[in-house]
Amino acid sequence: MTQKKHIAKTLLSVYPQLDGFIRYQHKFMNELIKESFHGFTSAEEIISDVTDRLVKRDQLKFIESMTKKTLRSMPHEQGKILWSFFIKNKSKDELAAELGINPRTVYKQIDKALDIFVRVLQRHEMNATVFNQINRALSLVI
Repeated sequence: MTQKKHIAKTLLSVYPQLDGFIRYQHKFMNELIKESFHGFTSAEEIISDVTDRLVKRDQLKFIESMTKKTLRSMPHEQGKILWSFFIKNKSKDELAAELGINPRTVYKQIDKALDIFVRVLQRHEMNATVFNQINRALSLVI
């Protein structure tokens, strides 16, 4: 499997949890700020921690946005396959029944849809540098 395809699978796998991770970053920043008012930590530590959290939150929002944009830009059938399998966690048999295909061909259909996902990502100016940024941002959540 290519690195880009691996990143695509990871993107789709973590997508359902991204909103929770983003909310957690925001909540954590609020707690840090409250601590600073009570004098538990220094201003420098608070600024450093909040800056780190803002960067992480922005990276997570970028991942969420790119994943959603890519899925919406895909041909409907392939987008539906990836959405059902990765986001809705449907089983191979459920997916086969939903799509009206043989259960033995589900993984082949997922693989083809992943190839399309990667091509659509690349069309959205997803060069190697951006793939590396996504890979680094994904390390925050996996």
